[in-house]
Amino acid sequence: MPRRVDVTPDQILRGFDALADIYAHVPPLIMWRAWEFAAYRGVALPEPVLDVGCGDGRFFHRTFPGVTEVHGVDHNAQAVELARQSGFYRQVHHAPAHTIPAPDGAFASAFANCSLEHMDELDSVLGEVWRVVRPGGVFLLSVVSDAFTQWSPLARVLTMCGAANAGRLVQMQHEDYHHLVNPLPIETWLSRINRAGFQVRQWTPLADGVAGWMFLLLDQVWHVPTDDAEVGTELEGYLSAATRRVPALRKIFAGLLELDMGLPAAGAVVVATR
Repeated sequence: MPRRVDVTPDQILRGFDALADIYAHVPPLIMWRAWEFAAYRGVALPEPVLDVGCGDGRFFHRTFPGVTEVHGVDHNAQAVELARQSGFYRQVHHAPAHTIPAPDGAFASAFANCSLEHMDELDSVLGEVWRVVRPGGVFLLSVVSDAFTQWSPLARVLTMCGAANAGRLVQMQHEDYHHLVNPLPIETWLSRINRAGFQVRQWTPLADGVAGWMFLLLDQVWHVPTDDAEVGTELEGYLSAATRRVPALRKIFAGLLELDMGLPAAGAVVVATR
């Protein structure tokens, strides 16, 4: 059985501090990213590394600043262009992750940060990652769990206020926004990774407890559509203008982390080997 390795509130807050200049204008995003950052500390990624679903590359570079030989792959053309412009990557492939344009065993490790839950052909993606990672190589990833959809905090609030139809619509829009095709139970994630040929060594819960529930409520509110864009667009404007934004949000987050952590986790970081 893989080990469960928990992170402490202090470790999560250090993640907040490390990422505040990038994400502090979007509170739910920095809450989630701080949790991931804390869980990744102490895990080495042998080079060369493949970043699966790399996005713009900022999070990888901030989390693993010592890694210099990293390649990216993403299906989104805009993300690929931003990743190429960042200068962090040796090469960035514009391709879906179930058809990685790299030879067998090309990488000593692979990294997939909060990307697999959005991918329609999950088993093919896991098979491709297994193919391009060398025997003995590391596969480090984060994923969302079924709690991410089952908690439905904003839908629950609206239902209690007599607006159940609006609650269902908000939940559907939130899942569609994130393209959540694989919000699997953590046990299922571990099983699918093992079934692909990897050996899961350890996992760390993400966004559990009251802080995790509040993260999801904020994220759902943030992404409620408006006539112009979404609620978060207006909130981001207010926060960006607040001179004490970072220390104030940190205090709120720290307070939430002190509350009971007994609720299930909305995600997990997993460390596996080929």
